[in-house]
Amino acid sequence: MKREKAKKILIFCRYVDSEIKYNAEQIQYYEDKYYMNGSGNTDINSSIKSKNKISKPTEATALNVPDFVKANIHKLHELNKNLAALETAIMYELNELTIHQKTILYDFYIVSVK
Repeated sequence: MKREKAKKILIFCRYVDSEIKYNAEQIQYYEDKYYMNGSGNTDINSSIKSKNKISKPTEATALNVPDFVKANIHKLHELNKNLAALETAIMYELNELTIHQKTILYDFYIVSVK
């Protein structure tokens, strides 16, 4: 692998955790806004049950969530899954190096700017 490409990958790895955290915050925002009807932490399943034993507010919430929100949540979950797998693969490759090589690369490229 060329040196410049390896540098870019290692520098990218530095930001993976913050990207995953940001995506999780976006997922939480969508879920709070669209799935809880703005009611905060109240239990929307404690209401009168419909014929499918799901409360009417829960059923209304599930049916009224826009398709783009569902798609965005799904896309963010997939992105987080892929980022976590990529970070794991990078760390696995770093662990294959000698302790000196691993320490230098990890300290210089992954930890240096945090």
